[in-house]
Amino acid sequence: MNTVLPETPWIASASSWYKSVGIRVICLLLSILVYVLGVVLLGPHIGFTVNYFALLPILCAAFSFGSFGGVLAGIMALPANLLLLNLLRLPEVMPSSLVVTEMAGLVLGTSLGVLGDHTRSLANEIHRRKDMEARLRFILDERTLLLREIHHRVKNNLNVIHSLIGLQLRGLEGERTVEALKDLSRRIYSMSIVHDQLNDAPYTGSLDLGQYIPSLMRNVIASHASPEMAFHCDIADDLPTLSLNRATTLGLILNEVASDSLKRSFTGVSKPAISLQVSVDGENYHFIYSDNGGIPSGIPNELGRDLIRVLARQLDAEFRYNRISGKEFVMQFPLNEPEDALWNGSKQNSSQTRDRALGSPDTKEYDAARIASIASKS
Repeated sequence: MNTVLPETPWIASASSWYKSVGIRVICLLLSILVYVLGVVLLGPHIGFTVNYFALLPILCAAFSFGSFGGVLAGIMALPANLLLLNLLRLPEVMPSSLVVTEMAGLVLGTSLGVLGDHTRSLANEIHRRKDMEARLRFILDERTLLLREIHHRVKNNLNVIHSLIGLQLRGLEGERTVEALKDLSRRIYSMSIVHDQLNDAPYTGSLDLGQYIPSLMRNVIASHASPEMAFHCDIADDLPTLSLNRATTLGLILNEVASDSLKRSFTGVSKPAISLQVSVDGENYHFIYSDNGGIPSGIPNELGRDLIRVLARQLDAEFRYNRISGKEFVMQFPLNEPEDALWNGSKQNSSQTRDRALGSPDTKEYDAARIASIASKS
C-alpha cells in the first residue's frame, strides 16, 4: 500500500525557492533594478557613496546561485558600475583605483558565494529534517492507530470468549466444573481490562496503575456477587506506569489472590472487607493485599498457588503470605522491566524467586506445561 505523506507549507515554500531557478533570477533582476534606481536618483547627491549600491546585486547573486554567482557578480560589478556612471555622466563619483576595486569585488563575491553555498546546504538539511520529522510523525500516528485497533479487537475477542463461557455455564450442573469455568472467565476478563484501558486512554503502550487496579478489583468483587464487600484501595500518586505484558501478569496475580479470598475467607464474616495498598519502595513496586476473613493460613488452592508463583517469576517478583487475623499477601517487583522478560521471562537475577516458585527450569514452556498438569489434576 502506497501512503501519501503530507508536506508542510513551510517545507513546500522553502523547497520551491531552491528548486525554482526562475524565482532566483527574478530576485537577482530586482536587486539590479534597485541598484540602477539608487544610482540614478541618488548619484548626483551622495557622490562616491553611490558605488556601494553595486554590493546589492553581488549579495543577491551569491546567495541565489552560490559560489558561481558570487564570483561572476564580483567580476562584472565594476565594469557594469563604470558603464552606468558614464551613461549618467557622473565621472566624478567613479572609484579612483580600478584594480583595487575589481579585486575587492572579486574577493567579496567569492566570500559571499562560499557563504551562500554553506547557507544553502544548511537550509537544505533543515528542510530535509523537517520533512523527515513530518513523515515520522505521520507514520507514528498511523502505527498508533493500528495498535489501538489491535487492542480493541483483542479486547472484543476476550469479551466474546468471556460471554461464551457464561452461556456455557447455564447448562452445567457439576459444582467443580462450574467453579473452574468461572475462574477461567475471571482470568480472561482480567486480561481484557488491560486492552480496554490501553484502547480508551491516549496510547502510550503502558498503563496507569491508579486507574487499572481499582477497575480490576471492582470487577473481581462484582464477579463473585459480593455487593456487601467493603473495598479500600490506597494507591500512591507517583507510581510509574506499567507495560502491557507486566500489567497483564499483575492483573492475573491480583485476580487469583482476590478470588481466593472471596471464595474461601469470608464464611461467617458479617462485615467482609478487602484492602489493597500500592506504593513504590526504593526501586520496587510494593503491594500489600489484606482481608478480614477467617482462614489464618491464607494459602490458595494448588492451581492458584502455582499460577501466582509462575506469574511472579515473570515479574521477577518476591512475595509472601502473612498469617494474621485474616490474610495478608505482600509482593514486590522491580520498577524496571528485565531486558529479556518479554520473551524468556526473567532468566537472570531471579534465582531466589525461582527457588521459591517451582525450583525447576525457567522457561515459559515448562511453566505452561506445569500449569496444565496441575489443572488436569484439579
